[in-house]
Amino acid sequence: MNDKEIILLITRVLTKEASEDEKLTLRKWRELDVLNEQQFREYQLIWDQTELPSGNATDVNLSWQQFYKKLDKNKKTKSVPIWFKIAASIIVFGGVLMLLAKLMGGGGELLEQTAFNERKQVQLPDGSIVWLNKNTSIRYAQAFSGETRSVQLNGEAFFEVVKNTEKPFVITASHAVTRVLGTSFNLAAYDSVPEVKLTVTSGKVSFTSTLSRKELLVSANQSAIINLNGETIKRDEIDSNEMAWKTKRLVFKDARMKEVILTLQNYFEIGITVENELINNCHFTGEYLNPSLSMVFTDMAKTLQLSYEQKGRKIKIRGKGCK
Repeated sequence: MNDKEIILLITRVLTKEASEDEKLTLRKWRELDVLNEQQFREYQLIWDQTELPSGNATDVNLSWQQFYKKLDKNKKTKSVPIWFKIAASIIVFGGVLMLLAKLMGGGGELLEQTAFNERKQVQLPDGSIVWLNKNTSIRYAQAFSGETRSVQLNGEAFFEVVKNTEKPFVITASHAVTRVLGTSFNLAAYDSVPEVKLTVTSGKVSFTSTLSRKELLVSANQSAIINLNGETIKRDEIDSNEMAWKTKRLVFKDARMKEVILTLQNYFEIGITVENELINNCHFTGEYLNPSLSMVFTDMAKTLQLSYEQKGRKIKIRGKGCK
């Protein structure tokens, strides 16, 4: 099928005018390639985020003509938006004027975001719960009315997805697509970080690179990374401290100080340096619920015979270290 036929087929499915044969054809096309699935989800997200405007077909056609003239005059426009292609296809083929009205109506999209020192809990239309870490934003439709529950993420969030085998939950974030039916997991996908990291706490998650098209199935107590080269790496264990921002719990079990310091820097949002590199070789054990900076550093100083000095948001650790 060519692009025009695909767009028309997707349009018929979204407007619930497709026959069973057409639905089957589209389903097979989506399963052929992960990029096909991604393209469908983009259309689906637009459909979920729009509402039908008031007015008759004449109003819609007039609005379309005015929009087309504005677009034609905009010489800076280098490519046609996806929704424009859908609407154009509908005009060429005719018969689905309702979708054009719906696409031109706008609205229906919600945006939740957090500041650099803020965390927030959000409930999605299907009842799923999302905890947003700092500097995070999530976009989603007011109602998941299509075949998928599509959201867009920039940042880090922990998801508890309500199970629905008929309507997959799909997250587009950076260069990765995450797809589940119902499970809980943490997804870190900041635009400023080259890796997208997934940590699964229950169920199974499909984790796909949009660059290499490689897909990983990640199960509970496993983690995975997708880098900018499209490489996928799966690990059969998770670091519980990766979700400390949500659980407020830090656990170190015979951990090297180099790793401990990295975790503490991220959790407390501070800078830590060591005066003696041998300190990085030491090992530390400790478990904390709702930890404070002084609580953890007091224990480390006592256990490893270290001292530390804090100036604002910077800490310097001193001591003999370990060989």
